[in-house]
Amino acid sequence: IDGTGALWNGLGNNMDRWGGLFKLAEMLQWAVYIDQGGCGPGSGRAFDPDPETGCRFDPAAYFHGDGFDWRWHPAREKEFNAVMMEKGKSLHTFFHTCKKDRENARFRPCQITVDRFVNRKRSAVIQASAVASNEYTIKKGISPGVTDGDESQNDRWLHEWFASTAVQDMAYVKLKIRSPYDLQNEVIKSEHELGDQCAGTLSKYSDVTGDSPSPFSDAHCRMQHFFKPRPAVQRELLKLLLPMQSWDAMVAMHVRTGFADFQSEWVRHVMPSVSPPALAEMEAQFPCGSEDIVRGLGQVFEQCATDYSNQICSHWWEVPADLQAQIDSGSASRRGPNIKDSIERCFTCSWCPNTVPK
Repeated sequence: IDGTGALWNGLGNNMDRWGGLFKLAEMLQWAVYIDQGGCGPGSGRAFDPDPETGCRFDPAAYFHGDGFDWRWHPAREKEFNAVMMEKGKSLHTFFHTCKKDRENARFRPCQITVDRFVNRKRSAVIQASAVASNEYTIKKGISPGVTDGDESQNDRWLHEWFASTAVQDMAYVKLKIRSPYDLQNEVIKSEHELGDQCAGTLSKYSDVTGDSPSPFSDAHCRMQHFFKPRPAVQRELLKLLLPMQSWDAMVAMHVRTGFADFQSEWVRHVMPSVSPPALAEMEAQFPCGSEDIVRGLGQVFEQCATDYSNQICSHWWEVPADLQAQIDSGSASRRGPNIKDSIERCFTCSWCPNTVPK
């Protein structure tokens, strides 16, 4: 799977998405390797710091499978090409396209083409040249997504295509995807089918939890199977873990500030037509301020009611109303967002449930 054209935007929710690619491959009964655009020694990609064309974060540089390595890059592709050529097989490349801005939707037309991605303006229409599609249909006169049941699609379309005699005979296939969401519905279908296969063997979990076995009870085991830290990561983790042996207890707290999303939204509103060089210049002058975020978290949690009746949230889905007014009037300053913008203003936002104004 070639994910070099998709904007994965760091770790975040992507661990589950990457794990989903393995679940999909497991149901397809194909061995899968993933190319995320990583570079460096041995990869066949020279280091390039340019954020648009350069090196991308590659999880396979930090994790590998338990007894196997799923990382893909130009150097490995060259090795495979030689081996597969001896077997009379060559690499077949296909392009996976879903409707623009609907990739994350439950129902959306998707298709596979041979020579290139489908133009974004035409991505809602299944092309005559498509070798496979999800048979997406919608009733005439109905707006997509308005009423459940008005849309339909075959979420097993990839399973069926990979299981076809033509693709099986290829044996060596590269599937290029355009966004992190491209395969999510097909992954969910695989998760359900894997769950159905495993449900009969998961009674041991009910002995521990007292609950009925869930089809997804083995999800963490699967993730550990595919995401084992490489030795260098293990060595760095040990530096942190060994001192913890003397601790009486440890409390871990995951705080999702969404600051990266907020900064992106900020730039989109304040500087909608900014060029990449100008954006880089602004970000250098006004960095994310993650240290300010961390320092300010204490103030945020002091807002918590002792009975936990209010919800603390971060302002990361929209630009605050007072700032939006400045933008609309043209008086907004060309600066980066800060903790006041992203968190403290949260307590005056209209959409935050159960929040208490500061």
